[in-house]
Amino acid sequence: MKKRSYFKCPNALICDDRLSYTARRVGCILFAFSNAFGACRKGYAELARLANVSAATVKSSVNALARLGYLTIAPTKRYCAEIGGVGYGRNEYALNLSVLKEGYTRVRRDALGYELTASAFVVYLAILMYQGGKNRAWPSIAKLQKATGAVCSTICAGLKLLRKLPTLLVQRFVKPNGAFASNSYQPATAFIGAPFTESAGVSDSDDRLLSRLYSIIDALFSQGVQLFFGHVGVLRNLVIKVMTYLTIASTFRERSNLNMSKDLHKPNNRPRVADTPP
Repeated sequence: MKKRSYFKCPNALICDDRLSYTARRVGCILFAFSNAFGACRKGYAELARLANVSAATVKSSVNALARLGYLTIAPTKRYCAEIGGVGYGRNEYALNLSVLKEGYTRVRRDALGYELTASAFVVYLAILMYQGGKNRAWPSIAKLQKATGAVCSTICAGLKLLRKLPTLLVQRFVKPNGAFASNSYQPATAFIGAPFTESAGVSDSDDRLLSRLYSIIDALFSQGVQLFFGHVGVLRNLVIKVMTYLTIASTFRERSNLNMSKDLHKPNNRPRVADTPP
């Protein structure tokens, strides 16, 4: 069965500050690779490779998720030729799908391959959560702090990494008094890269590289268009002001010319001097 390009991540997992950022990222990966019944079978080594952490960190994260009721762990056994007997195999995880009823966020599957820290990844999930079904979101740093439970410096460090993503357009807005307003976050419409898979083949590497290059060019072009149309309002206001000043100047010039013409054609009503005899 072909996997979808997105998966559902529960909002409760994103906003649960009882979990570390790495634990939330591991939980997001488990929800991404689970089936319709919430079953997932991944080893610590695979989860560590996907989360870019060590296997010991993954083990503690999975235990924390199980302790808070997001999943249950069922260890399996298999025959191991190295020890010549029965040993433990990959764990089977039964995810608690009831947390999705409280609210979930649709996340693209290729987001798991972004080179982000665990805190930046959680900030990215929070931005997508505030976006909802809209094309753009304006969460302030205070809202992101409230959603993720992170401090201001962690949010700013995560946003610094997110600005480098070609799939997210971050725009800064300045108020008329010079103060900064809430940033605008808009995901790019173009698809960046091939869908994230667990193992990439070697035969189609060139095709995937070309498709990634073309998609990046399309994304840059779309971002340029979005930036241009984002400043159309400023340019329109500037043109309106210039046209207003020109209209006022032309009006004053016409009035001055009219007054001068009236003075020239004004009859001379001064009394005439009587003629004196020579």
